[in-house]
Amino acid sequence: FSLELAKEFTSNNEDLAFELFDMLRGEFDGYKSGIADAVRDGDMVELRAQVHKLHGASRCCGTSELKEVSNRVENLIVQNVEFDIDKEISELLTAIQRIEEFDIEQVKKAG
Repeated sequence: FSLELAKEFTSNNEDLAFELFDMLRGEFDGYKSGIADAVRDGDMVELRAQVHKLHGASRCCGTSELKEVSNRVENLIVQNVEFDIDKEISELLTAIQRIEEFDIEQVKKAG
């Protein structure tokens, strides 16, 4: 998490940056469930929809790793190229997990 990147999106509004970050984390269970269901069902249209929403949400929250990984996965799906779906989804879920485990309170205290 980069507070500076998040503040760029929120016109330097630190409170809004933290609020958006918290909102993103609150939506992770839904994203993880939707992604898992789409992968299990082999539904690339739904997988793209889930990853697209996640990518969009991550763009405004200062979560650069999640933004990059979700963008890459979405592009692979859109390009309709063969890729290692297990590897890519694993990396995506790892990026989500890192944000889930991130101690945002430390950043708030430092601010």
